[in-house]
Amino acid sequence: MTSFEETYDQLLRDFGPGQPMVLSTTDGERVSSRMMSVVLLSGRFLLQTDRAFRKVDQMKHHPHVALCAGNLQVEGRCEELGAPLAHPDFCAAYAACFPDSFRCYSALPGEVLFAVTPTRMERWRYENGVPLMEVWDILERRYTRHAYGA
Repeated sequence: MTSFEETYDQLLRDFGPGQPMVLSTTDGERVSSRMMSVVLLSGRFLLQTDRAFRKVDQMKHHPHVALCAGNLQVEGRCEELGAPLAHPDFCAAYAACFPDSFRCYSALPGEVLFAVTPTRMERWRYENGVPLMEVWDILERRYTRHAYGA
């Protein structure tokens, strides 16, 4: 059996330094989703936004969020980190992945940075034409994989 660490490290490498993802948040009753530019640093998914947007209030009051890109689904807990420009590693990664967004938004006074620490990740893959679901339970450090319908 393949180890959690081995497969999880490969999953993060497969994701790469950053990509657009759908962020889903809740106000406790309704769920809303929107596209975000997300970078991966030290195992956390980082994103910036304007404090005036409702997603900021939702993430502060209901920090369990979901991210999705392609065949990857991420559940996690978010925390506010402050102004994007106060985090040089984020700025370098964000500018490399999303130069126009970095240039247009990162220095605005209302921008705030959030980090999503994943708690569970799922990915659909095909091996020899067989659909497989992979699940990483990050809290339990457990990896499972099974054929669809099995």
